[in-house]
Amino acid sequence: LAVIQLAQHYGIPAHTYGGYTDAKHPSAEAGTQKVLTALPCILAGGCNLDAGKLGGSLCSPIQMIIDSDLISALRRTLRGFEVNDETLALDLIHEVGPGGSYLSSQHTIKHMRSELWQPKTWTKDAYQAQIEEEIKPDVEWALERWHDLMAKPDPEPGISEETERRLQAVVDQAAQNL
Repeated sequence: LAVIQLAQHYGIPAHTYGGYTDAKHPSAEAGTQKVLTALPCILAGGCNLDAGKLGGSLCSPIQMIIDSDLISALRRTLRGFEVNDETLALDLIHEVGPGGSYLSSQHTIKHMRSELWQPKTWTKDAYQAQIEEEIKPDVEWALERWHDLMAKPDPEPGISEETERRLQAVVDQAAQNL
């Protein structure tokens, strides 16, 4: 946070890293510490969150999957809401009236998808659904997701063999110059 504030004072760009945790396992402790170390930097104007990092130097693919929801939630929260005549929909409020339902209106349908954030790993089911069926904790769900990802074949490279060869030549040249 201090780095960002100093940079802002001197008018230079800066980003810092946040989202650190001392936790050694994916857990509520890890998530809470990550938010508490990331949020001040984000609010100050710049932060790179260390997705998947645990306990200083550990990297967990399970935590990385959980962190994807954390990052998504922080982005959605910080985006805020657009407030203008269209989004306020005062004409719709008058049309529907007290006690009326907005859920089936075209306005709600149009704006719902961009405004409603849905987690992938966190529980979002109603309590009744949770007691009627076994709901997996986020760590178990993330572990299953990781197993699914690992079972898939590796994706095709995103660069051509020629580009890869040229990049490797640059790396080899740099290694020789060390």
